[in-house]
Order: sequence, then structure tokens, then C-alpha cells
Amino acid sequence: MLASARSLVAVAPTHASVQRFAPVFTTFYRASPLKIRDAFFCGLALTSLYALTGCGLSAEYRNSAVVPAARPINWDGRTAGGGAIRAEGSLSYEGGGASPTDVRSAQGVLDFAEYALPEMHATAVHVPQTTLDGYVGFGVADSVEIGMRGSYASYSWTRQSKVGTMPIPSKSAVWGLGPELRLGWKFGNHFALGVAGNLLYTKMPVSSWQRDEGCFNAMLETRDGVPESGLPSSVEYDGSGCHSGYTLISESTESAATFSLGVYPSLSFDAADKWGHVFLSASIARTFQNDGFSDTPVQGALVQGDGVVPFFGLGYGVALGPVDVTAQGYVPLSAASALDYGTGFALSLGGVFGGDDDAS
Repeated sequence: MLASARSLVAVAPTHASVQRFAPVFTTFYRASPLKIRDAFFCGLALTSLYALTGCGLSAEYRNSAVVPAARPINWDGRTAGGGAIRAEGSLSYEGGGASPTDVRSAQGVLDFAEYALPEMHATAVHVPQTTLDGYVGFGVADSVEIGMRGSYASYSWTRQSKVGTMPIPSKSAVWGLGPELRLGWKFGNHFALGVAGNLLYTKMPVSSWQRDEGCFNAMLETRDGVPESGLPSSVEYDGSGCHSGYTLISESTESAATFSLGVYPSLSFDAADKWGHVFLSASIARTFQNDGFSDTPVQGALVQGDGVVPFFGLGYGVALGPVDVTAQGYVPLSAASALDYGTGFALSLGGVFGGDDDAS
């Protein structure tokens, strides 16, 4: 395979930068069982790119961030009741994003080309797949509950939104804190309707990188840590200031307001709600974007709002002794967002203390 790659480069244009492309191709495709047609496609595309850019990588600047995952509030539509205190913790998980790539596959060839020649101005951020939430609320009336929500997602729980997304060197987490309002009304012994919304002050780590020939040469010369089946951008950042042919310009934290708003109708299986209740959710949540690949530096904030994502969910809530359990599965209803959100699931465990027994 190495011989095939070198011969492929040998017949390419004799531009000096093309001659230097051979180590790139052979480094990340060594011992690769790609078919001849796949190798030809990748070699032709990338050697041509290398001849045009002189560095093998398009986009002078690459920007990255860790943004919060858009998701519905995991709630069953029923308030705590007047004078009651609710405390709960939640875990949510969402799919979507760029999957780890094996460059020895045919898809890996396309992903390698996307890494080197990304879609200009596409969003390239880290989005949490797993998020932890904590909530404490107080029932000011049977149908009104107000509280505070905190949200946290570790950098290690995120996935890349795009092939070639650059790292956050400090591996800082994204977190948010803010008020939440829940309103709920009962209609008879079985049906209830709830409305909930929150507004969180959110801190997002960001980083900016610039293409650098020295870093690019270092990537070719020091191949330690480059996986047999991984992309250059998949290698963990080593703290050197260089990564995947780029040098770190800056790393900081930006603030933004995130919000979620939803409607939650529910239906109990029995009048006493002994067997719990099913609920639906129709909600929207704010999402974000950035200029991930650009030939000019970004002026101002690296992360901008990108409207809202609508979600539809189906869940179940039940009280198991002193513990309230709420589980919900949900799906995004629109593909208009710059981020690829997939099906999600959330689980909450908590309890209600004090107050009336006939909470809505």
C-alpha cells in the first residue's frame, strides 16, 4: 500500500508542495487495505489540494468551542404543590455528530478529504452527548413552581460536530445556571397540563487556531500518537501549541444565554396516580453555531446563536415511594440547525418534600 501511495504521488504534478505530500498520505494510510480505486480517489483529491494550498490543509483559521446541547426540560408536567420543595437530578444523552472514523474504510477516505478540505464557514464545535442537571424548586402555589437549574457537561462527554473540529486545549467543561418556571393544572383525576421554561447563563470554552507550516512539518516528522486508523485531528492535543498542522492563537471563555420552553400534557393510569402517568412534550431549545473554517480571523465572539431546535418527546413519570422517577425519549423535528442533533433520552430522579398531598 505504501508503494502504491508513493507511486500515486509520483505521477501527480511535480509542484514542490505535492512532492512533500507523500508523507501525509503514507503516514495516515499506512498498512491500509484500501482498494485501488479508493486510494486513487484520495490521492488525486488531496495531492491536487496540496498543490493549490502549498500546505495540504485549506482554511487559514479553524475555530472551536464547547456549546451546550439543545434538549427539552425533562419534566412530567406536574408541579410540586403549594409549599412543597422539589429536588432532582437528571442525566440526558443525545446522539448525532461526527462519528470516529476508520481511515482504512471507504468512508474514511472521504472523511480524510473533508479534514483537509472542509466546508468553509461550517460549524465546528464540541457538543455534549451526556449532560448532568440539578434542579431545586419551590411550590409558591399548587399550580406554580419556581426554582433554579444548574447544567454541566465535561469536555470528555462531547462529540465533534464536524470532521476536523479543533480541540479545546484546557478541556474545560460547559456549564449553565439560571431560573426555571413550571406551571401545571389538573383537569379531573387523570389529565394534567404543564408549561415549563428556563433561562440559563452559560459559560462556553472557545479556541482559535491558525495554519502554520512549522506545525504542519512537525505533524509529518513526529508521528507518535497518530493512530493507525485515525485522522490527524483525532489525535489528543499534547500541549505543544501545535495540533493537526495548526498553531493555537487563543483560548478563552464566552458567555451566552440558553433557554428551553415546552408544553407537557399528561395522562394518569388511575385516579390516585399509583401507576404513574405518561406525558408528551413539545418544546424548543436554543442552539449555537460558529465559523469553524475560515480564511479570515473572526471579529467578535467566536460563538453565535443559531435560533431554536424544536423537539417532540414521549415519557413516563411515577412515584416509587419517596423517589419520583421521570424518563423521556425525544427527537428533533427540524434539520435546519447547523448542528446535527439526534434522538435523545433523559432520566430524572428526585423527590418532593412538604406541601400538600394533592399537588397538580
